[in-house]
Amino acid sequence: IAKIVLGEMFSTGADPSHIIEEKGLIQITDKAEIEKIIKEAIRKNPKAVEDFKKGKENAFQYLIGQIMVQTKGKANPEIVVTILNQLLTKIK
Repeated sequence: IAKIVLGEMFSTGADPSHIIEEKGLIQITDKAEIEKIIKEAIRKNPKAVEDFKKGKENAFQYLIGQIMVQTKGKANPEIVVTILNQLLTKIK
């Protein structure tokens, strides 16, 4: 998001908040919305969940990647990691 905003600022001189709003780059921080997306990713990727249960840390990263793809990179990564970790811990 930062690269897009900076590039646009340099090329047009527009205000960062205007660019973010105009391009729909607002980050998703709603925990309930993020949790819903994470639960869907868990449901759609049972192999990754099983791999995570077996101790394969790269499965956690894979799920984060799937969530970020689903949100087009707009989900707050810190919130994603926290909620995903909580949900996967409950499954273990």
